[in-house]
Amino acid sequence: MATLPDGDPQACLNALTHAHPSVRFWGVSGFRIHPLLVDAHREALALACTDPSSSVAILAAECLYLSGDKETALKAYLRVLRDPDYGMLDRNFALNSMDACDVDDPDLRLVIQRFYEENNTETAQQDKFNRFDFLMAENLLKKWDLL
Repeated sequence: MATLPDGDPQACLNALTHAHPSVRFWGVSGFRIHPLLVDAHREALALACTDPSSSVAILAAECLYLSGDKETALKAYLRVLRDPDYGMLDRNFALNSMDACDVDDPDLRLVIQRFYEENNTETAQQDKFNRFDFLMAENLLKKWDLL
């Protein structure tokens, strides 16, 4: 579906409504692999940005951000970064996505800076290579000349 030369938008859309998040992720992957399909399916991708699976939401945010719908994408990034129900790997996926897509936004900078400051303890510094979200936050802040 996602790897067909021209993609299969209907198969991707069908996958987005599947009960299992890994199938929904593959549905979004089809749009990420075939960015020319994004504009015609922007509404479905905007809905995917609200998916409870952070992987689905963040990959949908990538699709939209790269196609110019930054507002919807930024809401998805902020939701995952702010929600305490999401863990380290969720935040790390969001932060890596932001880095890969060169996402930069004042609100995101504040959230990431706050996260970094709240977690920048001596223990965090000693253990930062096991805290991927902390390390990625640090890298983004350095990229933006905030550290």
